[in-house]
Amino acid sequence: VVSTQSTGVAVGTAESSAKGTRGEVKLFQFDESKNEWVSGDIVAKTYNSQVHDVAFAPNPGRTFHTIAIAAAELQIIDFKVTDHLKVKLVNQEHNKVDSEQNRVEVWKLSWSSLGTTLCATGDDGLIRLWKNNNGWECTKTIKWNGMAV
Repeated sequence: VVSTQSTGVAVGTAESSAKGTRGEVKLFQFDESKNEWVSGDIVAKTYNSQVHDVAFAPNPGRTFHTIAIAAAELQIIDFKVTDHLKVKLVNQEHNKVDSEQNRVEVWKLSWSSLGTTLCATGDDGLIRLWKNNNGWECTKTIKWNGMAV
């Protein structure tokens, strides 16, 4: 799973072992002087699940990046990229995803054009719209037939 942003790409991975499956999202940036992709920091890790999708939010003037990660549960992370592709997490207190509404395996993500609303689909066949109000909350749940739940 790959998502692009002007600073590079984020790649989601999965690793299976006898202990279970885990995933991680890692940054990469193209180094033109070496003509190769350079590996950076890990943005996030998932436990008991692979990464199904990653999506950068549009960045209209923000001083940081926001990325959503679809796995056994939804993760939304704000971060800055420092020298040598090191990740510095920011706004952690505002990026909590409501655990009561985050109980389904998430498969696909898409951001609104301003990066203020996240659309996520999961195992239960429902579409959830998430907004940040000092923490990410599910503001609407929609069934596939278009009816609100």
